[in-house]
Amino acid sequence: MFGKIQNINNKILAVVIITFIITGCSSSFHLTSEETNQLAQSFYVNYLGLAQTDSALYYLDEICGLYAYESGNSAMKLGSLHYVDDMQVENVAQLNRSPERYSDLSLPCVNLQVFNDGLIYASMYDNVEGNIEYHLNYLTKDCRQRYTILELNYAPGRFLLQKSTIVVREILDSKDILHFYSLEGKEMKQISFDTSIYNMCVYENSIYVKLANELVKIDMETYDQKTVCSGEASYVAMYKDQVSYYILEDNGNHIVSEIKDINNGNITFTINDCTIDYFDDDYVYTTSYNEEHTTYRIYDWNKNLIKEIRPYDTLGENVLGAMPIGLQHSEFSTIARIWNHQLIGSCYGNQGIRIFTCDIDSGKCQYIIH
Repeated sequence: MFGKIQNINNKILAVVIITFIITGCSSSFHLTSEETNQLAQSFYVNYLGLAQTDSALYYLDEICGLYAYESGNSAMKLGSLHYVDDMQVENVAQLNRSPERYSDLSLPCVNLQVFNDGLIYASMYDNVEGNIEYHLNYLTKDCRQRYTILELNYAPGRFLLQKSTIVVREILDSKDILHFYSLEGKEMKQISFDTSIYNMCVYENSIYVKLANELVKIDMETYDQKTVCSGEASYVAMYKDQVSYYILEDNGNHIVSEIKDINNGNITFTINDCTIDYFDDDYVYTTSYNEEHTTYRIYDWNKNLIKEIRPYDTLGENVLGAMPIGLQHSEFSTIARIWNHQLIGSCYGNQGIRIFTCDIDSGKCQYIIH
């Protein structure tokens, strides 16, 4: 008899624990560490919903299933960022059913970010009483505990975390606003722009805001603003007070890419017919423009060609293409990240965005399979 009672109690305890794990949104939870996982340089990487650590890439599928990929392995599904009545959504049928109490759905096209030992993502909370609000959530990497860290009355259009500051973009009809919050959720500052914010990234203690024709640097401690670049340019990547950008010429048939030192305005690297997607102390990583097949080329700072990688050679033809560079059709995307000596890119597939890796040494590319 004692054994049966113990088993029943264990089952009840298990239900209580599972309920806490799945529904563990708590207003008493706050981010407390100032440890930061440095963001990738690229302005464009946010469109993929990718986050990275030294050992794994984290990404979302078309219904916000969360996957972890380690080099050379198939991606492993960790869970879902869509919840209906405390249950993670596993398929479209579950997503389409009417909730009995609430739904909390990850927002599409809003970035995913690693912070300390978890992931930060944005969601829309909608209960059966018709109350809608937007959340920024902290999720443990095993997908077992999640906490609401910010409750917002506007839809976030991208966010960043750096050290002790959370930055959230609000999109309005006539202007965009950046909201600055402490890790405890207190709003510290608002900065308005009378134009759209195309994207933003961080480096060290500054946020770089990409507007239509200028790049604005904001100090995340003092909130001082400074225009560091201006003109008809598309800004691509940041690294150590330098920015890469490209300029379209001849009605979009020709492209010039440069790297500029934002402190003195000096041009430190120039190249034609490609975009400069990444650069570091040793190399410059580019994507070809207006060639039959997308080609990634790596140069040293003296413009010596170090490596050439063509995804078509191992992935085959991709007729659906990718997000275009400038005005030209693109077979595969620009380089989204450099990770574990691999180039990360994407393209359109029949089931949505497909992510692939290219080994820098061998030049071989492969799709991440889940």
